[in-house]
Amino acid sequence: MGGLHSLSPTCVSRNESAGPLPIVVPGSFHKGKRLKITKNEKTASVENVRLRNYLRKFGDCHICVEGIVDTFDLSPAKAKEVVQELVKLGLIEPVNVKDGEAPSIYSTTIRGNAFGLASAAKSVGRKSATRILREFLDRVRLANENTEFAYRIESVILFGSYLSGATSVNDVDLSVELVRRHVVRCVRFIA
Repeated sequence: MGGLHSLSPTCVSRNESAGPLPIVVPGSFHKGKRLKITKNEKTASVENVRLRNYLRKFGDCHICVEGIVDTFDLSPAKAKEVVQELVKLGLIEPVNVKDGEAPSIYSTTIRGNAFGLASAAKSVGRKSATRILREFLDRVRLANENTEFAYRIESVILFGSYLSGATSVNDVDLSVELVRRHVVRCVRFIA
């Protein structure tokens, strides 16, 4: 894969020239696999993508039956069933339940947060992903050659499923480090 360079996770090379741009591969980003959901399927009687969006939006807030009623246009009885199923699946858990009282407020669990971050995108073939990555790196090189831009791209970090070596990947995950190209010096004139 001419032009693509992987460095050790602790090594970050500085790109002073328009030469090959380093791709830093952080070891911790690709250890776990990202959760995938299917668009046309349901979880707890709710479409996966709608549930994912709800958990993504309200994951840091408190979840209640009334919110499920409003968001998914369900009856209170059906919303209660959805909440019970989400608890059973380990996606949400009761918060501040007092002895003898039924829970009324819930929050997402780690598993629920993972569902909220799940991807519903179709996989991309490795050949297409490599082409996309090369095209991106070509644009990076062109941007770095243009001295009129205020910033240059110091490094590109590749992470995610592309690093697994699988024949198909979820997407091409990149992080870009920008560095100011021109040093701005403030000069103060005293009259």
